[in-house]
Amino acid sequence: MYVVFVTHRDDLKMAFYVVKVCAPPMIIFTGIGLALCANALKIYVGEWKNPFKRRKDSEIQVAQKFQRWLFLVSAIIIVVSFAFSFAVQTASAVQNTTERLATASADIIETYNEVREKNYNINVLHSHVGETGDFNIIRESGLSITGGHKGDHLSDPELAALQTNVDKGMYRATAYGVDSFCRADTLANGEILLVSLPSEEVYDDRDAASYETALADIILFTVIYVLISMLVQEIVVNNLDLVNESLNKITNGDLNETVDVYNSSEFASLSDDINQTVNVLKGYIDAAEKRIAQELEFAKSIQESALPQNFHIPRKDVEIFATMDPAKEVGGDFYDFFFIDADNMALVIADVSGKGIPASLFMMRSKAAIRSTAVQGSNPSDILEKVNEVLCEGNDADMFVTVWIGIMNLKTGVMRCSNAGHEYPIIRHKDGDYELLKDKHFLALATIEGIKFKDYEIDLKYGDEIFVYTDGIPEAIDKDIKQYGTERLLSALNANKDIPLDRLLPRVRNDLAQFVGEADQFDDVTMLGFKYKDPVA
Repeated sequence: MYVVFVTHRDDLKMAFYVVKVCAPPMIIFTGIGLALCANALKIYVGEWKNPFKRRKDSEIQVAQKFQRWLFLVSAIIIVVSFAFSFAVQTASAVQNTTERLATASADIIETYNEVREKNYNINVLHSHVGETGDFNIIRESGLSITGGHKGDHLSDPELAALQTNVDKGMYRATAYGVDSFCRADTLANGEILLVSLPSEEVYDDRDAASYETALADIILFTVIYVLISMLVQEIVVNNLDLVNESLNKITNGDLNETVDVYNSSEFASLSDDINQTVNVLKGYIDAAEKRIAQELEFAKSIQESALPQNFHIPRKDVEIFATMDPAKEVGGDFYDFFFIDADNMALVIADVSGKGIPASLFMMRSKAAIRSTAVQGSNPSDILEKVNEVLCEGNDADMFVTVWIGIMNLKTGVMRCSNAGHEYPIIRHKDGDYELLKDKHFLALATIEGIKFKDYEIDLKYGDEIFVYTDGIPEAIDKDIKQYGTERLLSALNANKDIPLDRLLPRVRNDLAQFVGEADQFDDVTMLGFKYKDPVA
């Protein structure tokens, strides 16, 4: 069939017709003949086995499995190759048709204008589009006044398609009952030129070329299949892929994966060796994990001990409480509160970038720097500027920390604050609701040297409260990736606003836990509450 195309290049349509009629039955019966011959040869050499009898995997040769897969892959490649060639040929046919219709339309319009200019009878127009295409000059009613269908009317759907696509280039539609590629252009006197070429003629060459390509691909891949099958009789491909697949899972951390390739004695031995090695490795890892877990517990204890845990301040004008729940064993959030002198108390909450051990180390460094600078008696902005310079030095890991700091004068009730990229604080005036205080933010510490910060003041009265927190609360998400948000935080606070801080903060934490549900905690959760109380009340 391929030779028919090769030897009849001058009459490709006839070659295509012959191949179209003869190729399917010839391919089918040739395939049957080859199958019978192949089985006869296997019987002759004693290698034939009943294909309908189920055999154990260990009884099937690797070469046989390879041949089956090779056949499947070859078939897929043939189909994909044919589809690609078919798509290219289709695009080429459509592009050529677009140019042919445009050229024909331009020629007819030029002749039409000359005829109209000289007042000749329009019926003198004659033109052919391709071999079976034609043109028609159509009035608004759909009547053809000249052309291949003179005197005929377009059907309503055909007329609607014509009017929709006029002067818009080529389009595909039914024209006078024939599926065609069409082009409509506006003429004088409201007339429209319709140039059409039947789809069958457009795709004749494509179909012939596609058949030729398909036959050539079948021949090519048949030869490749036979040659490769002969060369790889003793090559183990499929089983190696299975082994490699399991090994990839193991190397990616899935130590519960087992190599389960027992199709032959060699691969059975290899599977056992790999599985035994993994079991030994799991034992070493389990021991290391227990050791690391113990060390992390020690680190967690050290970190917790670095945070103030005694909230019973021996003063009647202060009520304070704080919590910190790391996402991992140790975290990067921290809070702090301490007296600078007898009348001034510092409140600090901060969030270090990242999590785990690196964040906890940077957290300890940040906390120590803030406290040591604050006790020297500076404004919050000055404290942040000095600490920023300290943290920028030697910050090779490019970590940073957001900080909110407030220094409360317990005599006057004035709290001077500064915010280095931290969450907005929340304030509640006596007998009021908790509200977000949108203070001015500056860059986080340890980002850029020489940052300047500014203070702002909050005038607190007896009974007023300050609540500060880290982004692990508003940015917490549930299983549907929905954030907890600041509004829900305010609602949780206001729902419990009349209870002491040591009960309020745990209730907020419980509300957050109920919202998150089964979703993992992805960030540290830290809160600090402060209430300014009347010492004589």
